[in-house]
Amino acid sequence: LSDASGNPLQVKQNQADEVLFDEIVLREIGTMTFYIREMVGSEILITYDPAVYKLTVQVTKDDQGNYHAVTQIQKDNVPFADTPIFN
Repeated sequence: LSDASGNPLQVKQNQADEVLFDEIVLREIGTMTFYIREMVGSEILITYDPAVYKLTVQVTKDDQGNYHAVTQIQKDNVPFADTPIFN
């Protein structure tokens, strides 16, 4: 998981075909962008998936002071409505 500038935020390994990231607390109103990609390892017998998922989070605050987040996912710049998967 990296930020919009490509700086790594979290590096995780899959656990039984799942990758779980730590919670990210967003404390600002606005749009935040994150990227998820499979890191290329050194195993020569493994084909690493080159897909890049872009997560856009729009954070707003209502009149009562409650924060709300709406997320959008794109896979290789195409809207994606499912859970990111790497093959």
